[in-house]
Amino acid sequence: MLTSTFVYFDLGNVLVKFDPELACRQVGDLLECDPATIRAAMYDSGIEDLLESGQIEEPEFLDRLFSSVGRSAAGDAVLEAMSAMFRLNTPILPVVSRLVSEGVPMGILSNTCRPHWDWIMRQNYGLLRLIGTPAALSYEIGCMKPDPKIYHAAAELAGCAAEQILFIDDRLENVQGATACGWRAIHYIDTPTLIEDLRAMGYRCFV
Repeated sequence: MLTSTFVYFDLGNVLVKFDPELACRQVGDLLECDPATIRAAMYDSGIEDLLESGQIEEPEFLDRLFSSVGRSAAGDAVLEAMSAMFRLNTPILPVVSRLVSEGVPMGILSNTCRPHWDWIMRQNYGLLRLIGTPAALSYEIGCMKPDPKIYHAAAELAGCAAEQILFIDDRLENVQGATACGWRAIHYIDTPTLIEDLRAMGYRCFV
């Protein structure tokens, strides 16, 4: 079986783990609100999705958040608090290292916002340096998975035809969105299962 020419990894819950409840608690501490209030204002309201899809930028996001809860704080501190919820998914590091050793080009395709991306980049995770570029990010492209537009834009960034790309994502709807655009895709459950899936696809470094 032929392997794909290019591999795109999702970011959240594939390369890094994240905890939205931690973000709500940290922002709540700054705004002196309970986490449930922050969750409703930041996530349930849809403003986080607007930020991740590039429809609004950070100042408008903060204005809407502050207006919703009736409190405010330093904007930079709030963006930091809502972003400091990520940690590296260390079990996936050997998978990335093996693909690097085989010379497989890789990139990141993620629904994310600038504050989250900037925070992750400041952590200097070696894993992300191994993967390198391109990074196809929803807030820059202007739409989110599983919108077909983001897959088409990501393919252009990779310089590959759709059938040459393998995508690894933890959300089934995003995997289905990729396959609908002609990509190959793996639904990420855990790293041992991912290794089995890659082996079945013919990646020699996992045989």
